[in-house]
Amino acid sequence: MLDNTTPEGKTSLLRVMGLWENTDKRGNKYLSGNIGNMRVMIFTNSFKQGEREPDYILYVSQRSQEERTGGQATPQFENDQPRTQPEDDIPF
Repeated sequence: MLDNTTPEGKTSLLRVMGLWENTDKRGNKYLSGNIGNMRVMIFTNSFKQGEREPDYILYVSQRSQEERTGGQATPQFENDQPRTQPEDDIPF
């Protein structure tokens, strides 16, 4: 087993993120959290057939712009702002 302590007796482990326990539609529990622009989900391996297979599987997906901004889509670039025409300018 690895020794994760420094000579001063402090741990060298780095906290990366927190995870929340959720329940899916079928009643199965899973863990989820966000790190940067990525969403992380950890599920029990329901396809496990032997001891050499993992107990849990980690899935990562990119979060949408709306998820990152709390439901408000923001433009990625300044030029993505909606274009408005002056009222007296007829486009045809």
